[in-house]
Amino acid sequence: MFGKTNRFLRDQRGGVALIFALSIVPMVMFVGSAIDFSMTQMTRSRVAHALDSAMLAAATRPPMTNADLQAFITAQMAAILGTKTTGWSVDAVAQNDGTIDVTVKGAQPTTLMKIANFDSMNYNISAEVIRTDRKVELALVLDNTGSMNGGGKIGALRDAANALVDVMYSGEGAADNVRIALVPFVTSVNIRTGGFSIDWMDTNGDATWHGINFEDNPGDKVNHFHLFQQMKDGPGVSGSWDGWKGCVEARAEPYDLLDTPPDSGNPDTLWVPYFWPDEPDITNNYNNDYMEDVNADGDDYSGSGNEAERQSDEAKYGIQPPRSGNSGIDETPSSTSGPNKSCATPITPLTNNQALMKDQIDDMRGWNASGTNIALGMSWGWRVLSPTEPFTEGVSYDDPETLKAMVVLTDGENVVWGGWDGHNKSDYTGYGYLSNGRLESTDRFEAADFVNDKVELLCERIKDEGIRVYTITFKLNSSKLQNLFRECATESHLHFNSPSNSDLEQVFKEIAYDLSTLRLSR
Repeated sequence: MFGKTNRFLRDQRGGVALIFALSIVPMVMFVGSAIDFSMTQMTRSRVAHALDSAMLAAATRPPMTNADLQAFITAQMAAILGTKTTGWSVDAVAQNDGTIDVTVKGAQPTTLMKIANFDSMNYNISAEVIRTDRKVELALVLDNTGSMNGGGKIGALRDAANALVDVMYSGEGAADNVRIALVPFVTSVNIRTGGFSIDWMDTNGDATWHGINFEDNPGDKVNHFHLFQQMKDGPGVSGSWDGWKGCVEARAEPYDLLDTPPDSGNPDTLWVPYFWPDEPDITNNYNNDYMEDVNADGDDYSGSGNEAERQSDEAKYGIQPPRSGNSGIDETPSSTSGPNKSCATPITPLTNNQALMKDQIDDMRGWNASGTNIALGMSWGWRVLSPTEPFTEGVSYDDPETLKAMVVLTDGENVVWGGWDGHNKSDYTGYGYLSNGRLESTDRFEAADFVNDKVELLCERIKDEGIRVYTITFKLNSSKLQNLFRECATESHLHFNSPSNSDLEQVFKEIAYDLSTLRLSR
């Protein structure tokens, strides 16, 4: 008996199994906790990223109550995380002096740790975003073409732009930090405004395209300024009519898409005054007939069918006055006539005068005929932000304290309008007539594509200067322009596609709130 007992005590067979059996539970717990902890950390990281994105989005919105803010952040996070990441909730929201604090609680279901009765691993995330004011220079480049008169669009634009101005100037000391410029455009832009200098203009008629639509003695170029002066001083014309309103043609390439300052030594860097010729009396293919057709002897062109000759004879502008009444010069929008036809209200250069800016916005009207040229609007939006001439109100591009931004809105595609069956092939525009060849083609659709290419190039050049670009296609069903504007915006979410009249004001407010420095402090 003693020997058997001794052998039993010395026998180690089955010991490994016993030791393994006794250690299996803590081993499973150890491995399971590592796996579950890793999964919890990955989930926490995804939720934290979604929270950061949602808070930055919230900070660009107009102020909300805590309850509305909590609902907004929850919806934003849910959209980012989808249905695969669950178990989280926005627990607390607090707002104070431009700071937003949010806490999210979450519970990640466990796998192996369920053996030990641990069904979930909890985590907390807190984040804070600070909205700090900074200096802003903003150009509002806004479509003032005739189509904006339809469906209440121009009124909605005025209301929305005014709402943006109110938000931008709502903070204490905002007048020291915010300056806004207004650039209404059709197919040209009116630059005859405060600070305007005649030194920017091609007064000698030397620029490449100056006077291209008129004939004079061989070798001599017709100067648009001289035509305006002839009309002002001609027989029977009251001196109260002030001639050139202030719109300009596009400069010759490549300067049309550059911010090159005007230089009297290079006429193509100067601007040519916009002058829509008096078009022929004899057909319906023309939209701006405001004088009788006469020749150099003062005789009419009775019996002559030469439309080009009727239009290009510059002598008639000093021989007789424009017609009076509805068939003569009329500069009351929306349907105008005369050499300034379709010339919108002037640019307002960068200013911190809130009341002035709102008055200028209220003066915006839709101007019929000519078409839409977004490139010309954007080029002047760039120039009012530039620190160099023609407008010099803008600070240096590398000023670390100032954000430069541009809002571009249109309700239509680039188009050259009217007169397609006449010898001009179009209405007159900031690039002249299609027949002049400045837009590469006399076909209006090909010309529009050419202007789209100009817009695309301008977008890149403007963004290369560090200017933040927001784009709005307003009640516009055009995939081509929507794609162009989406690419033009600095970031895809800064493109707003086809808001309604009632939504437009909210879009402008979102832009105003985005024009703040947003910083995640933790």
